[in-house]
Amino acid sequence: MQAGVPIVPIVIHNSGDVAPKGDFVFRPATVEVEVLPPVDTSRWRVETIDEHVREVRNMFARVLGQPEEHPPAAKPGATREDRQERPLANARTRT
Repeated sequence: MQAGVPIVPIVIHNSGDVAPKGDFVFRPATVEVEVLPPVDTSRWRVETIDEHVREVRNMFARVLGQPEEHPPAAKPGATREDRQERPLANARTRT
C-alpha cells in the first residue's frame, strides 16, 4: 500500500495434490496457476484497509468457488468511523 503499486493476485489450483496440509513430502502433480487482473492500490487508505483486504480475498474466493465474505452489517445511522471493522479471521496475510 505504501509503495502504491498494484497487487497481482495469483491463485494456485490443486496445490494440495503436491503438498498436502501437514505433510512434509512433496508429490508430483499438475497445478494450474491463474493470474488475476492487477488491483490498483494507489487510492487505498489505512482507514479502509479491511474493506480492501476483503475485496481481494473475495477475488480468490470467486475463482475457487468459495463463499464470499460480506462487510459487517452497519447499525442504522452509523458512519464509517463509528464502525470499527475487525480484521478478517480467515486472512492469512494483510495487503
